[in-house]
Amino acid sequence: SDKESIKKLAEKGQKVFNTVEKGNCVACHCATGTKGCGNIGPSLVGYKNGLFKAPDYRGEPKTIDWLYQKIADGRILLPKELENVPYYHIMTVQLTTGQLTAEEVCQLTAYVLSQE
Repeated sequence: SDKESIKKLAEKGQKVFNTVEKGNCVACHCATGTKGCGNIGPSLVGYKNGLFKAPDYRGEPKTIDWLYQKIADGRILLPKELENVPYYHIMTVQLTTGQLTAEEVCQLTAYVLSQE
């Protein structure tokens, strides 16, 4: 079923989240099931029912595609007026730099959305 497939993706995403050589997301973010975590980025605990429901930079509802893009290379999501604000450039670029594959970004997207 789709639910089982997404669960498997999320399990793989948790590994990527915690792997220093990959995303190393845990260096900046907390999430359920991590050992230790950073606080440079927002906590992702409860993300699906919390931050995911908050509007994006343009005041629009967030989508799964938006989250995928934010993880892959969030620069494209920024409105012009925020492009030069350093805070919005803290998140590392994963896909464009080759740090992660498209599949790994899918796995991370599923993992982050599994944070209910």
